[in-house]
Amino acid sequence: MNPHSLLLNLSLLKTNPAFRAVFLARFISIVSLGLLGVAVPVQIQTLTGSPWLVGLAVTLTGGAMFIGLISGGVLADRHERKRLILIARSTCGLGFIGLFINALLPEPSLIAIYLLGLWDGFFGAIGVTALLAATPGLVGRENVMQAGAITMLTVRLGSVIAPMIGGLLLASGGVAWNFGLAAMGTFITLIPLFSLPRMPAPQMQREHPLRALLQAFRFLLSNPLIGGVALVGALLTMASAVRVLYPALANHWQMSA
Repeated sequence: MNPHSLLLNLSLLKTNPAFRAVFLARFISIVSLGLLGVAVPVQIQTLTGSPWLVGLAVTLTGGAMFIGLISGGVLADRHERKRLILIARSTCGLGFIGLFINALLPEPSLIAIYLLGLWDGFFGAIGVTALLAATPGLVGRENVMQAGAITMLTVRLGSVIAPMIGGLLLASGGVAWNFGLAAMGTFITLIPLFSLPRMPAPQMQREHPLRALLQAFRFLLSNPLIGGVALVGALLTMASAVRVLYPALANHWQMSA
């Protein structure tokens, strides 16, 4: 990355086909999870009229994503990463198909929405973590900073585009469109991912996953800078959770979809 330039250097996307495939897959993954995050609260609010049940669904999905992120890191250190990515993405896509079919039923099942939300949150997070773990080996140590900046671009774009697309789909065709498009996008990501080279797990000393997790938390507590950044990120995520009230407020203000 050119230190004298104020613009993000995107040349890595042009020169590295493997990283380009990961970039596309990660971007579509974030958009798909974003469509899930928009559609599930609206569907539950429509079915139950209860903001509490909406918040419960978002909490459970978020918890599943947190566990998936941790599990994805452990699995990426122990298994071949290309296979892990493909399995996680395929499994996540099956969950979206389940939500799509459930949304088309005359009386959608609330329990199915909760269970499939847990399913997609967990496996979607594993896929995202495995993609992140694979990036340094694909771009090389000298390009890690540039790849990280481009990866963050996918997060920002996805967080803006997903709610916009989700809202348009809700207004035009209902929640089934959200789930259907998310499923389609998830399986489309498999096409570039098949072109990735094999990425064996790194040779390293194995330790129990719970012990590794405990050491990670100890590191956060012992490092004021990294721990502070993690704390700020957690607080921002909690503050953004106010969106679970939007469906209820929309009905209260007599707003359309």
